Amino acid sequence: MKRAMIACCLITAMFATVLAKPSDFSGSWSLDLSKSKLPQVGGGGGGGMGGSPITAQTITIKQDEKTISIETKTEGGMGGGGTQTATYNLDGSETKTEMTRGNMTIPITMKAKVLDNGSLEITRTAKFTAPDGTERTSVTKETWEIADGGKTLKVHRVQETPNGNRESDWVYAKK
Repeated sequence: MKRAMIACCLITAMFATVLAKPSDFSGSWSLDLSKSKLPQVGGGGGGGMGGSPITAQTITIKQDEKTISIETKTEGGMGGGGTQTATYNLDGSETKTEMTRGNMTIPITMKAKVLDNGSLEITRTAKFTAPDGTERTSVTKETWEIADGGKTLKVHRVQETPNGNRESDWVYAKK
């Protein structure tokens, strides 16, 4: 009898994990700079000025039971701003895209995983050859969660780069 109960508990736990559903992230979100802890914009070696900080950012999310598409519009920042779009499979499988930086095209592998509490774990891995010829890998891991009854989106980001790790917290208000 005891073994049957243990087996039943294990099966229930497995189904709960498989059936975990993500929170609904759909909608438009505006970055709240006063509540966010963004990465420091550093100068490039030799006393350079570095880039300007982000002055505004809006993300628009479309989500169904299989995918989540995220359009990010940024003003300011090191690249001067712009729009990026990424689509992730919610089943944890990888998708691939490319990013262009100057004259380099960088392949990126992306993956989204729904956690037990409905939050979302997003991982992006970029492998590229640096100007000095060395092979580099940069991994960005984010945890997305809905807070304040659906009015706030919180994103905790950890960037693992050859130059060290950077953590930041991005807080968005629903529009």
